[in-house]
Amino acid sequence: MTIMFVTRNDIIPSLLRIEKMHDIQYVSESYHTEEQIPTYYSALDIPNIGIATSESLLMSNSYIIMPKNSLYHTDISHRYTPHAFLEYHINISKNLDFVSISFGGLYPHKNDNVFIGSGIVYFRGATEKAKELYRPYGKYLTRSFVTIKDWRNRPWKVGPEALELLRNGMRFITDNDIYDHPDYRHHDLQLPEKYK
Repeated sequence: MTIMFVTRNDIIPSLLRIEKMHDIQYVSESYHTEEQIPTYYSALDIPNIGIATSESLLMSNSYIIMPKNSLYHTDISHRYTPHAFLEYHINISKNLDFVSISFGGLYPHKNDNVFIGSGIVYFRGATEKAKELYRPYGKYLTRSFVTIKDWRNRPWKVGPEALELLRNGMRFITDNDIYDHPDYRHHDLQLPEKYK
């Protein structure tokens, strides 16, 4: 697993380089009311890279990366609100040949923006195909990034543009649901002296 703080400009060049090496597609992990799940053949076409669509760490704007024209398993959920309807989504635990990527980024919180982390991962029980698919991301995606450890000693890869945001005092959130609690500010990613 690679966890990172990246802007669109930090991550797009590496994704495009990997796309030239491997024929892949990105399939949305979100819930959709249409059976045809949004699929993109280039990172350039994915909406909202660099803008977090959820405050949930490593869950925002998530996609499954898979070879083009791959078959995948879709789950169907029954939603009961004033009107009953079906929702379709991909469950990564039933698609263990593939890799999951989430695009965090800026997230509006009250009167300010915070920065939500991104990640790329294959899951426990993943097949050799998934591990092979992950390899170029582990090798190329964060090559020019710096590594900053959080309060748990987890290494976060931080892209050059994201690093400037951290230098300028933006909060980089490393846990869920702690935005307003003053005791948890020390959980934010802290800029080491050597990067100031």
